[in-house]
Amino acid sequence: MGLWDALRRLLTAGTAEEDLDGAERSDAATTSTVQTFSAALLPIRGDDSGALTEALADAVGGYGGLLIKRIDGDLGEAGDTEPSALTFGNAVRQGRQLMKQADCQVLIWGDLIAPNCCRVRFIPRRIEGETASGELLSGDLVDLPVPFGDTTDMALAGALAALHLPTDKERKQRLDRLRSSVSAVELLLQEPASFWPQGGKTKAGILYAIMLSEMGFRTGNTAILTRALDIIRTALGKDFGTNLMPALRAATLVHYGDLQTELGTKSQNTDALDFAVQAYRMATAFYTASDLPEEHANLMNQLGRALQYRSRISNKTSDMKEATQAYLAAAQVWTAGSRPNRWAELQYTVGTMLGQIAEFSGNKEAAERAVTFYTAATRIWSREKEPRRWANLMNNIGAVRFAQGKRSGDVPVLREAVECFSRALEIYQAAGMTRNVHVTQKNIARVERVITAQQGG
Repeated sequence: MGLWDALRRLLTAGTAEEDLDGAERSDAATTSTVQTFSAALLPIRGDDSGALTEALADAVGGYGGLLIKRIDGDLGEAGDTEPSALTFGNAVRQGRQLMKQADCQVLIWGDLIAPNCCRVRFIPRRIEGETASGELLSGDLVDLPVPFGDTTDMALAGALAALHLPTDKERKQRLDRLRSSVSAVELLLQEPASFWPQGGKTKAGILYAIMLSEMGFRTGNTAILTRALDIIRTALGKDFGTNLMPALRAATLVHYGDLQTELGTKSQNTDALDFAVQAYRMATAFYTASDLPEEHANLMNQLGRALQYRSRISNKTSDMKEATQAYLAAAQVWTAGSRPNRWAELQYTVGTMLGQIAEFSGNKEAAERAVTFYTAATRIWSREKEPRRWANLMNNIGAVRFAQGKRSGDVPVLREAVECFSRALEIYQAAGMTRNVHVTQKNIARVERVITAQQGG
């Protein structure tokens, strides 16, 4: 069974397997059966007879879990040769509006750009901004030879990859299919370059690498991640993809940065993290807040992570400060109203970065701002709704206050640290989180020893 045939069955076959270890996705309801997703398909521009559109609908739809909705509309030109994202951004905004109206999770958008080539694009309705994911961005695409033949499987793969799968169980089902049948696509990519439209094999290779990276991210398999990175590095070339269309280049740079961040963090390799930061910065020229806000927020979030991981190795406050600014930029798009859990995560992370800056520099203002951001996150992660996350916020506020009080000798600040640690401890004990209980009890004891010393005991 080929990879993409397996992926077709992905969304129709439920399993009783456990969620991936360590996953606590409060923004996604866990379901016992696989959710049905809908993909909207626009008429292919230039396909006057409608035969290509019909063939694409037949190839991608009709597999139970992934349903095709044929909708009317024309997103216009993509602006493939424009260095800016203005035209492309307008098309993506229109596409997301059409998806909202049609209640679909992904939009398939095609152009007959030559008699022998159909460019198929995918617009995800939502970008989650995970730490590591093989999901597509709005700039990703594939050029298919006309007539399509078996290569329509690449379009199906793109549609599935562009879906935001809301639970770890669903993502693990996709992973299981990928693990057993990835060789089918390898055979397709062994076709000579003449089989593909000009440059089409490179684009198909990028899509394949993205799907490989999903498998590598979910399993933590360094060899698979390295292979995906090698494919994308080759596609970008020494000039970081200046030969690619601007939208595809930006998306590929982000995927490259994600892989370098993951591998660099695993190996403590600052060179890899340097490459990641460089790639993300280059992608900001296209993924701007004004033209592509969702993509910009995701990019800023990923840039922040790369800088944060690099700061753990370098201990440079400049990396910490730039990471903080990147996270704050993401929070301008992913707001408390539009993306409450993602916004709360950003508040938490900014608080963590500011706490580290305060610890390294002794900056009182940074410490106070850290507490402010942690406190803001409690608007979403309250004790009643998210007790464990709320407890982590209390624990972190306690850590900031302890660092302040230890440095200044301010007993009221130290007592506030004890109070915050004690609040966290109640939740950890109730939840049976033994390790957290042990660590928090030790922290309380440490603070109380400092208080005793300050009082001359």
